Amino acid sequence: MLVGAVVDPVLGLALAVGLGGRQARPSHTVALRLSPETDAEAGELIDTDAAVATQLDSFRGSAMLDRKALRELILRFALLLRKTPEIVEADLNPARCTARGRLVLDPRLRIEPRQPVERAKSW
Repeated sequence: MLVGAVVDPVLGLALAVGLGGRQARPSHTVALRLSPETDAEAGELIDTDAAVATQLDSFRGSAMLDRKALRELILRFALLLRKTPEIVEADLNPARCTARGRLVLDPRLRIEPRQPVERAKSW
């Protein structure tokens, strides 16, 4: 799997979920939404990409993969990014889902200095 994020200057934090590793290709779809804050929102993000949902739900007779662990990874990743504004872009690719958990194999972060807050004159 691929779990990625980018900070948009207008919309804020957006997360993406899609097939990762060798399965990631520009032509494949990726689900992109504003940062989820609940289990339900993380689940909707996962289900938006049909290829990811298919891989999790016993693709071609393989064991079902741990959907709960992927939701937790998405929520913890989103929390890290909200609490660390210096991270402006990040991806976990691939993040391997198993029948009982998940493992991030290759994380990447882009960090920029925190921008000063513009304040309006108050007089």
